[in-house]
Amino acid sequence: MSFAHGSPPEKEGCTYSEIMKLFRPANSIVLVWDHVDEKERSKFEEQVEEVLRFYPIESLSNIVERLYKRQRQGFAAITFSSARKSIFLRAIPWLNSRKLPFTLFLNPTSIGSNRLPIQEELALYHHYYPERFGEAIFQEWERESWVIPAEGEARIRSLRREIGPLPLNFLDPTRYFATWGEVVRGVKEKSEFGITLSVQPIGDKSFSALEGEKTFVQNQIGQTVRLAFAQRDLGSDLRELRRLGIAGVLLDSQTGPVGRDTDPMKLPRWEMRIK
Repeated sequence: MSFAHGSPPEKEGCTYSEIMKLFRPANSIVLVWDHVDEKERSKFEEQVEEVLRFYPIESLSNIVERLYKRQRQGFAAITFSSARKSIFLRAIPWLNSRKLPFTLFLNPTSIGSNRLPIQEELALYHHYYPERFGEAIFQEWERESWVIPAEGEARIRSLRREIGPLPLNFLDPTRYFATWGEVVRGVKEKSEFGITLSVQPIGDKSFSALEGEKTFVQNQIGQTVRLAFAQRDLGSDLRELRRLGIAGVLLDSQTGPVGRDTDPMKLPRWEMRIK
């Protein structure tokens, strides 16, 4: 096992008590999963079991609350950046059986969608047809799709016309998204929800639209949403998120531990690898 991104180097013969001193109580870690395929099910469980050797599992909202109160850390949070079907098939039932809390971030525009996000479909075309859809044009189209999703959709349609649809054996349907019914039934009392911020930069999107999405999610799940997941550092947009009642933002673009001085609106994720 090795801890990555900001962790002290693993020492030869490092004892359990020594590792505990290195990591607790100074820091917490936030683990993020997006998809768990069938081959990764046992690895996911192994990773969680390994974390439990060093940390008690807490909800992300409790870690955020402790940051505001400047209380000691020393916990791990389990989070999922999207509501993919694989999470409900291979991860959440096991977590529920262990009574372990977790945070599920929801993008209301993807719930129930039987297709991949634009960026993932572009990546598949590039992976399987690199000679016809090269690296440079893939990078350009992917960046464009984050800013203007409609342009990304147009690019996908052009690839389907020129190359053809992706063969079914290239696609994993468990990467598609759960329905609202599956979401509500799957998440138990100890766990919680957050909102996945739009793929568009927030500055280019009306905050009233974001507020509407947040209200819609809260009405569907019957919980107040105070956590968000973002692909990038949000800069000055954080003020508007606070106004909307968001107390903590988990950034996919930053990695490292959560310390007492960590900004709750700029939470880093932690990467853990099992060797």
